[in-house]
Amino acid sequence: MQKKRISINLMLLIFIFIIILLSMYFIIKINVERENKHQIEGAEQETTNDSNTNTDTDTNINIDQPKNSSKMETLKVGEWGIASKLESNDYKSVNVRVSNIQRGTSAERIIKSWSESNSDRFIFTEALNKMEWVLIEYEIDLSNIKMSEKGNTVGLALNIEGLGNNTSIKYDNKIYNITVFDLNKDEYINDKIATGRYSMQLPKGCTDYTIILGDNTSQRAFIKGE
Repeated sequence: MQKKRISINLMLLIFIFIIILLSMYFIIKINVERENKHQIEGAEQETTNDSNTNTDTDTNINIDQPKNSSKMETLKVGEWGIASKLESNDYKSVNVRVSNIQRGTSAERIIKSWSESNSDRFIFTEALNKMEWVLIEYEIDLSNIKMSEKGNTVGLALNIEGLGNNTSIKYDNKIYNITVFDLNKDEYINDKIATGRYSMQLPKGCTDYTIILGDNTSQRAFIKGE
């Protein structure tokens, strides 16, 4: 009789223990589901706010909008302008920008290295007295030009002139006529946005110059030098 009572008590304890475990399981499950619901609602709200912000920004600002320019109204480095490119015996309008200007030691190192592997096109010499090497990189948008079987070229005419109506650079009571060197290889590419490079020597410290990009004088991009 005593053993039977003990057995019944043990079964009751086990039953109570199972009930407690099941209750804890369901409580934890409800809390987890509630927390997940809050996180999802918060994420959806954040996404909605971001979408609203982007829409407002896109409506008011277009950072890649190309601009017309002239020697009197020049572009800044990094701004897109409009120029002409000779392709298949015809001039095409293309978007261009000067993306980077390097001067001094860093430019000289790159130009010298390029010369060593392209000595048939360009022979590097040390910069003249009070002059320094300058490397100008530009980007050209080729998406408006029909791609040939070979591709397109990145070549584009670049000239350096003075400010305003001056064709020569006037700096430190001297006049400079700048010779530029094309560092672009005569090869075809399939990229929509391509990068080209030119080198030249400029007076140290001189920023009073204009970069002119374009193959046809009727449509060129004018960028203020740095």
